[in-house]
Amino acid sequence: MVKEIQMNDHDIRVNIHKKILMRHHKNNNTLVIDELGLKNGDCRADIAVVNGCLCGFEIKSDSDSLNRLRNQVDIYDAVFDYSTIIVGEKHFPKVMNYISDWWGIQVCTKGSIGGVNFYFERKAQKNLESDPYSIAQFLWKEEVVEILLNKGIGNKEIRRPKAELYQILCSILTKSDLNKMVRQFLKKRTNWRDRKRLFQYDDLFRSSSM
Repeated sequence: MVKEIQMNDHDIRVNIHKKILMRHHKNNNTLVIDELGLKNGDCRADIAVVNGCLCGFEIKSDSDSLNRLRNQVDIYDAVFDYSTIIVGEKHFPKVMNYISDWWGIQVCTKGSIGGVNFYFERKAQKNLESDPYSIAQFLWKEEVVEILLNKGIGNKEIRRPKAELYQILCSILTKSDLNKMVRQFLKKRTNWRDRKRLFQYDDLFRSSSM
């Protein structure tokens, strides 16, 4: 009897980029990022899409554990407008016990000739419980300082620790305006510190201007 080979994270990720996200890659107003750090590195989103909103995708292949999923869901819910879990058939019956009601669900299966297929189980809905401070943590300190100076905050205030600058930023911007500002800075960055190319579709390294 031939043992069935399970799809791993890489198999699923490659096909997500090719079959689900390719239209986003072709849009110069959209940024697709692999392994985006969340909340100053508390965890990483497997894939993030930045366009008119912040969208996160979490991959759980059949070979993955669900032990960290509850914590990952809490962090995704703090920062993303829309979140989707892409899960193998093995874990599909269990994920409802971990994710919030507004999460989308896509199930991946292996076809008869080895291809990876996806089907929608549930479409993602808008997350209304995101946290402004957590969203602000996407920004580097110099980006926060730039925003605050443009908003008329004085030099004395911008010398405060980064955590306090996030608090000031959240106090002067609505969550909607903060979210918009974060998206703009993510898309215009050209120097991602300590950032290596993780995947061939990583938009951080494409040559066309954003």
